[in-house]
Amino acid sequence: MATPEGPAAGRGDRARYAQLLDLAGRTTVALRAAPGVPDAPLWGSGVLIAPGWVLTCAHVLTASDGRRRATGPDGEFGVAFGGRVTPARLAYDLSRPDPQAGPAARADLALVRLRDPAPAHPCAWLSDQPATLLEDAYIFRGHEQSGGSRPGERDIRESGTGCGAGGTPPPAAPVDPFIAVRFGARDARGLQFGSDVRVAPGASGGPLLDCDRGEVVGIVKGRHQQDHVGLAVPVTALRGLGPEHLVEGAAGAEDLGPDPYHALTGLHDCWHWAGQELGRAGGPTWFDA
Repeated sequence: MATPEGPAAGRGDRARYAQLLDLAGRTTVALRAAPGVPDAPLWGSGVLIAPGWVLTCAHVLTASDGRRRATGPDGEFGVAFGGRVTPARLAYDLSRPDPQAGPAARADLALVRLRDPAPAHPCAWLSDQPATLLEDAYIFRGHEQSGGSRPGERDIRESGTGCGAGGTPPPAAPVDPFIAVRFGARDARGLQFGSDVRVAPGASGGPLLDCDRGEVVGIVKGRHQQDHVGLAVPVTALRGLGPEHLVEGAAGAEDLGPDPYHALTGLHDCWHWAGQELGRAGGPTWFDA
């Protein structure tokens, strides 16, 4: 993977900086129609945060008319990463209204559960502290095709222009799987950020990585149509996750119990802790980077 250009490239250990971006890219996924559906366009992105669990924006799973996107049997859709498409289901929706709370308590976040048996995969490191200013950050976008380019390479397809098996994709402008953020700050709406290029369609739901802290601090929510400014939901909004956000029909193996936030963060922390075992084999971990 090529080390990105810009002021961040000369800071500290460039090899570990590249490792951090590579790890973030490997945990970024694409959400799309169920496996086996031909000509499936990219709905949006997400990030793997615990074994079998993907964090994304709730609106990624909603069509432009406000209805839930068409899915396969039992509400299945596809999550593409690592050169494959894995079946998944929506498990928790934090944008659902809570009868005991006002509109401000709702967050545009959703948790997606990979269907069992879930394949092994890396997990991103989520921040547990609110972000204020971003000086060295990147947003990441999933690939609409399961065999997309590796993180750090350029994807030659725009969202929604993928072709069916054996077809030839139409010409499109190059799309980077990650984009540098040149400024960022938090306000009442969330994390505002700007970049030197327009955020490509399909980035919604992807992670916002603060490289100074080495943590995912936000989930990309949207972009302005006329400029290079975007908005992200702080990952600390996940603290509001409760049992009332479990969607109908998602009980059983996908139910995180009476305190889903602590159950989820426990899975997240245990996965990262296990990766630091002495004598482990494999590449550098998030802590190493």
